[in-house]
Amino acid sequence: MSDYESHSGRLLPIKRLENEADFDYFTRVTGKEPDKDDLEESFVEALYGVGLEDDYFYAQNTLYRSLDHKRLDPYNTTCHIQGNDEDGYTYNTVFYNGGRSLSEMIEKGLQNLAATKTEK
Repeated sequence: MSDYESHSGRLLPIKRLENEADFDYFTRVTGKEPDKDDLEESFVEALYGVGLEDDYFYAQNTLYRSLDHKRLDPYNTTCHIQGNDEDGYTYNTVFYNGGRSLSEMIEKGLQNLAATKTEK
């Protein structure tokens, strides 16, 4: 059944070696050997076949490793905030706008971040 999803993270492209076959590229990058039939169908099928569909993505003839991948709950009005290199914050938030505003979500996220820093 279809439902809302929310994700955040970073993607790191992993280049293919010159003349590297699909099977060798997949195995080198993921550390797992794909089912050859899955790989012939698509890289996406092969990733599902070895259980790495949330760890790697394939686009533009390149495998991407997912870093810092987070599944955010769109029904739990979440707000993920972290410091960045500019002495500011990076945020990723999902909420139902019939019950909260963006400013309320950012305020809640900053409060949670401060509480987490206090606990450490």
